[in-house]
Amino acid sequence: MKYLDTLSKYNTIIDSIQKLAKFPTLNALYLCQAWVHDISYLGHCNDFDVIQFNSLSISDISALENKTRLKALGIVHCKLSDLSPIQHLVQLEILDLSHNEISEISPLFNLKNLSQLKLSGNPLKPTQLRQLRKNLPNCTLIFEAKPARKK
Repeated sequence: MKYLDTLSKYNTIIDSIQKLAKFPTLNALYLCQAWVHDISYLGHCNDFDVIQFNSLSISDISALENKTRLKALGIVHCKLSDLSPIQHLVQLEILDLSHNEISEISPLFNLKNLSQLKLSGNPLKPTQLRQLRKNLPNCTLIFEAKPARKK
């Protein structure tokens, strides 16, 4: 198992993300509805091409800030609000940040290689989306507003 290229875990408990260091050839990581609360050790792992997190209880993604080889990143249905750790991931081509708590998008303005950006379900204003389109003219922006809560 030393030469594992892709790891997908769905609806499982991961007791320690540190075990990923055993797989130096790991290029793609998919975690969905996994019981992971801390991804900080990813900062010590090899670089990845693809990372996808769905429905994890994470809000701190600072461990990703040096993953400069990333081409695709998805952080969906998490508790993400701070995008500053990904502002230097200029190789990103696909970015899915749907259904989080993102209200500040300026860290995305320098990601000029993006071809697709999904931001649906975040509390963003139309002026922010216009500014994003202006800064990333070659990127397809997918956004559906977060439904208003019933009173």
